[in-house]
Amino acid sequence: MTTKVLKFQSDQAGPFDVQNNKVDIVIPGYIGYSDLSRSCIIIDLKLKNKTGAEINGNGLADQCFAPNLDTSCLIKNCSITSDNVGVIEDIPALNVLNANLRIYTRDFEDNRGDHTYGYGSQEGVGTFLRKRKLGSIKSTQQTYLQIELSKLFGIGRAAQFPNGMLGNCKIHLEFEDDTVNIVPKLFKFAVDPTVYTVTNTSNDKSNFQYSTRQQQAFNLYVGQSVQVTDTGGANPGNAIIGQINYDATNNQADIVLSGAAGTTPRRIKAHNATGVEEADLRYEIASVKLKLYQYMLTPSQQQSLNVKMKRGLDMSFITYSLERVNLNDAIVANSTYDRQFDIEPNCMNAMAITPLKTSTNPFIGRQDNLQKYRWRLNDIDTTDRDVEPYKSLYHDRLMATLSSGVYRVKNLHLNREDIGNNDVAGSKSNVMMIPQPVPVMPNRQVLQLRTFQNNTASTSGRTLHLYKQVQKAIKLRGSQVMVV
Repeated sequence: MTTKVLKFQSDQAGPFDVQNNKVDIVIPGYIGYSDLSRSCIIIDLKLKNKTGAEINGNGLADQCFAPNLDTSCLIKNCSITSDNVGVIEDIPALNVLNANLRIYTRDFEDNRGDHTYGYGSQEGVGTFLRKRKLGSIKSTQQTYLQIELSKLFGIGRAAQFPNGMLGNCKIHLEFEDDTVNIVPKLFKFAVDPTVYTVTNTSNDKSNFQYSTRQQQAFNLYVGQSVQVTDTGGANPGNAIIGQINYDATNNQADIVLSGAAGTTPRRIKAHNATGVEEADLRYEIASVKLKLYQYMLTPSQQQSLNVKMKRGLDMSFITYSLERVNLNDAIVANSTYDRQFDIEPNCMNAMAITPLKTSTNPFIGRQDNLQKYRWRLNDIDTTDRDVEPYKSLYHDRLMATLSSGVYRVKNLHLNREDIGNNDVAGSKSNVMMIPQPVPVMPNRQVLQLRTFQNNTASTSGRTLHLYKQVQKAIKLRGSQVMVV
């Protein structure tokens, strides 16, 4: 079926930041049917200093998300409601969940794809600049990022969503506002480590040539702050790239600098001359929009589809509920910790994650002093022995949990390589979640977690997040619509 793109502006006016961080977007019911699986949230974002002042006053230094994070790390809580059925989904602490799931459901090619299309970042390649690599027009800092609805909601995977039968739907987003522990760790400067060897023929400190056979083969851009040195790397000075031209005949880029100091430069490399610390970077979102794909149906096609829907249809989707336990006091060495959780009907998985807000990556679950653990479901042990992290039984439980949901396991990190938690880089025993598959039952169940600590006390200030993956459905029966 043919579709067309609709864009809906948020009800609230921007700019949005850590003080003004709540957004509502209404999808009108009169649009009939839409494809949520292709739809996304568009945010018009740039970074500022924590004082609210513009950065890059001394030249444009590129920025990006911190390692292992993408655009969804900005969303703390989200929900979607409908006039006819009420709450469809309500997911708190979504950024913690997504940051941990992407460790195991993404591989090298997925991450590189994010970098290419601007959803993520890597060393030397930023996200928050629209770079101009030719001419004299300065690059701009503001950029547009997308968050697919399928990353926010289970119903966001629906390819044929009956807006007309559910009435007006409201998407509510709450951006991250913890300026003490989380926001200062979301972003970093993406300084290109490449040293570009340049030449000139007139002993001029402003005009240089860089040999390249491709017009876009280098990461320099107009307006960039750079450091220039002589051939041996001495006599450094700061400059800004004012213009770049490409000479296809001689296979070279002509680079014009302004403000070059020291001796005649022979080397150029990116330089962060903003005078702003990475921890001082704050987001500012000028506007938030929803890009929605609407099906273009004739009146007869829509009537025929409505008749089929009212005969009886179950739109199944998977969502999450969350139970949080504050572990304010450190769990002492050589002790056990027991906690009982209530599991709602149709729950299929449980994942316990214990991030530490004061760590470099405040989203990633940690092992700390956990030596082994065991789950009990309805007073029955789910394994015949205690589970030790990173051993074969642990990976078996992890595979069973992730694969029974909607996720494809692409990386178990069996060698525990650094996945972005820089304060434990190289550690084989700190980044983890505690998974447990749950048999789907129509009634409530009781799940108990018992952990055994080693001879080291755990870090205080952690919060245990128990995410419960629940199977739900929108049921259409004649004129009745309900979520069960």
